[in-house]
Amino acid sequence: TPPATTTTWDELADPAVQDRWCEYLRPSAFVDEAAAGSERGPLVKELRLLPSPADAIAAAVGAVESRMRYTPGATTVFTTAAEAWDNAAGVCQDFTHVTLSLLRALGIPARYVSGYLYTGSGEIGEQVTGESHAWVEVWDGDWHGLDPTNGRVVGEGHIVVARGRDYADVSPLKGIYAGGSSEALGVTVTLTRLPR
Repeated sequence: TPPATTTTWDELADPAVQDRWCEYLRPSAFVDEAAAGSERGPLVKELRLLPSPADAIAAAVGAVESRMRYTPGATTVFTTAAEAWDNAAGVCQDFTHVTLSLLRALGIPARYVSGYLYTGSGEIGEQVTGESHAWVEVWDGDWHGLDPTNGRVVGEGHIVVARGRDYADVSPLKGIYAGGSSEALGVTVTLTRLPR
């Protein structure tokens, strides 16, 4: 559940807010217009009737969490929010895209966050292999991080690498490769807990 705020629907509809966060309110490469979707359209209408944006945010995240199942291999990096919703399965990227599609359809600015999830015990100096992860940041007067895949608020174990409209803006690798077909790339990220 996101932190309680007092932002109203009218405040989110203010032209200054709409202009400031316009790129996080529109559909993007992997985030379609959820209100136009046959299954998500009625859900968006229900969410719009909730008394506050905070209520709608919590309900949207809850709807994604209850419908979607974490299933590696069910999707690809090219799967859209609509496809992931229809499949009712995917990975963190898909949970994030579906959540973004619902929030943006409500007029709530929301962005994709790419990073790593620290899964260690928290001991100072402990090193763990970082797990790549994606989550949502939503604006309702201030930016708040929500992890729809794990059903929780983003905490200190979420390490931000980049923010964008969707995965296309923040994919870890982009470019052209020239070489033999037998080439392979392997990357490991190690996270170390430091003292505060």
